[in-house]
Amino acid sequence: MTDVQIDQSGKMNSLARDTVLAFSNDTQHVIRIPAAVKRNLVQHFRQKGKSKTRAVMLLFSAALFLLLRDSLERIDQIVIDVEYEGYEDEIKGWLLSRIHQVDPGFDKARVRFQRVGKKSPAHQRALAVLRGQEPPNQVITEQAMLSVLSE
Repeated sequence: MTDVQIDQSGKMNSLARDTVLAFSNDTQHVIRIPAAVKRNLVQHFRQKGKSKTRAVMLLFSAALFLLLRDSLERIDQIVIDVEYEGYEDEIKGWLLSRIHQVDPGFDKARVRFQRVGKKSPAHQRALAVLRGQEPPNQVITEQAMLSVLSE
């Protein structure tokens, strides 16, 4: 069991640029969400009457879940960098609703928001992937995001 820090490079609400999310401590995992995937999904949710901000929060929450899903049983504490101030409760609630589908006993106290900082291995790994210096573990597709968002 371990604690992980999560950081993002390339904001989710920047639809012209890819977003990379990484977690790191004893293990590391990095996902890349292409800009085209973000644009198409934001458009999809806008057509369903959601604001751009709400659509971005859903995408960020879904990306967090996709990043963590296969490692949940090995994680004690999840520390998420504060990316969208004021939306932490919404993001945490949505993330926990998905986590509870795969791990009903997962304690909500295991997820918290805190500044991670530029010295964090998660920050360094996310930035390296965003810059093309390292490959991601996974490139997220529209289908993967929609499957999580429609559960």
